[in-house]
Amino acid sequence: MFAEYPTRISFNALRVLIIIAGLHILTASAWAQLPDSINLRLYEPIASFESASALDMDVNGNLFVADWGADQVVKLRPDGTIVDRWGGPGTGANAFDGPSSIDVTNGLRVLVADERNGRIQWLTSEGVLIGSVSLTASRSGQFVDRFADSGQAAPVAVASDTENEFYVIDGLSNSVLHWTRDRSFRRIVDGQSLRKPAFGKLVALLLDGEQMFVGDRSTSSVYVFDRLGTFERTICARQCVGLNSIVKYNNLILIVSDSSIRAYHQHGLLNTVTPVRGDETLVDVQPSKDGWFILTATSLYFVRR
Repeated sequence: MFAEYPTRISFNALRVLIIIAGLHILTASAWAQLPDSINLRLYEPIASFESASALDMDVNGNLFVADWGADQVVKLRPDGTIVDRWGGPGTGANAFDGPSSIDVTNGLRVLVADERNGRIQWLTSEGVLIGSVSLTASRSGQFVDRFADSGQAAPVAVASDTENEFYVIDGLSNSVLHWTRDRSFRRIVDGQSLRKPAFGKLVALLLDGEQMFVGDRSTSSVYVFDRLGTFERTICARQCVGLNSIVKYNNLILIVSDSSIRAYHQHGLLNTVTPVRGDETLVDVQPSKDGWFILTATSLYFVRR
């Protein structure tokens, strides 16, 4: 009996540790949960746009909206106050023709997918043009083989990493393109990489560590690749109808569709589904420490936790 006592104490201690760990997991999970549902009709917009296409937030809490209808990028404070408007219709420097996506990952620059101009422009956080790259050309200025016949491309999504490399979805070839930080073109990921039927209509892109999440609106799915372009798995397989964007939130992957926000664990397990009701379909979302910024085509809302 005496010999069994330490074993019993160790077992009980182990049980306590397991319970404590479980409480930590539950607490973290509860903090990460989306609301059960959101009714945007109960909220007043904090900002309005002509036809918004994307939303992002920098490390200082500034918001950036790509306004497709106005051919502008709009910088805002968290309360919706407009700080600046960049661009306007055109093909020259600091002009846009259908800005479709925006990325402010590293906080020092703003990448803009200038869709109908077929290029990516990058600017400082104050809107000063740093440079641009054409999707139809490599760093040397020669056409990439895939586009040599037409000389056309249409970037619909852009995502960068902390090393200043960036990936782009080209809507015309339905492929993912990759540029290194010295602006040299490296590879193309397309539907053949899946060893499955080709992509339908690629619309959304997220980089997370060594993984790349690619959203396909036609197949209502998100495909996961490594950063070398090797296909790994599918999440939200044919479940994310009306898919528009993909957002990282803590350890969850948020998939924004026309009328819902679905939260998945990175391995593909569904965490929550939040229906969103309103007069317009959802375009994009951005979580903050105090709540959720929710973008529709013409309005930006803030939903407090």
